[in-house]
Amino acid sequence: MNYTYEREVDPILALRVNMPAGIVPDQNIVALTASVDTQKYGFWYEIRAWASGPDRNSWQIRSGYVTTFEAVSKVLFEDEYKDASGSRYLVSLVVMDAMGDKTPEVYDFSLKFRGRVLPFQGKQKLSQPYRFSKQEYYPGTDKLIPGGLQLLLGNTTYYKNLLSSKLDITSGDPGAWHLNSDTSDEWVTQMTAEYQDPDGFWECKGNRANHAWDCSVYNLLAADIIGVRFMGGEKQAESGEKKVNKPENRKPSRW
Repeated sequence: MNYTYEREVDPILALRVNMPAGIVPDQNIVALTASVDTQKYGFWYEIRAWASGPDRNSWQIRSGYVTTFEAVSKVLFEDEYKDASGSRYLVSLVVMDAMGDKTPEVYDFSLKFRGRVLPFQGKQKLSQPYRFSKQEYYPGTDKLIPGGLQLLLGNTTYYKNLLSSKLDITSGDPGAWHLNSDTSDEWVTQMTAEYQDPDGFWECKGNRANHAWDCSVYNLLAADIIGVRFMGGEKQAESGEKKVNKPENRKPSRW
């Protein structure tokens, strides 16, 4: 097969920084986002911190694999993520893969955390980076979804191209895709699982796991939805809790 672009492991390893998992860096962070790649028997996830400004500077806070929705909820919304001064940050938005064996369950999870979790379907071709599709019924049934649901449709080619370009940025330079020091070798390997074919589309090599790659794509999408590039500097609460700009605190958007 004629691969037009393949990524090696060593440059990904070089993106690790001297920062353990769970710690938010002192880098003018304005938001945390998270992504979940839903599989038949469990969930891969990643939480990232974003600095203000158009470069989309980001740092991996936590990544891994869990097997239940309860565990996903705990990681995203119950566990605490603080910087060195003790200020706590909350996950503003989660993009969660909704396609596969668990679509109804993902919809229910999104309803439980409405406004914080968006169910996602990837599209190789889309006329815009992302858009929303109103879902009124659970898939394949005539059962109504209470209040309806917005399904996020994302242009995976656009965001995979963006991710690929960010992985080429040297750690520490503006726009770099930083990984924490506890990032597993498996995660790094999964970041190299896809290649760009002669038509410019991204494909997986054989049956290699690509969950880390997908989680990274979803996080870029989440950052765009909440408008990280347009946020101002950090907001420090008197209580010591970091006030990040949540979607509901911004000017109303389409989603």
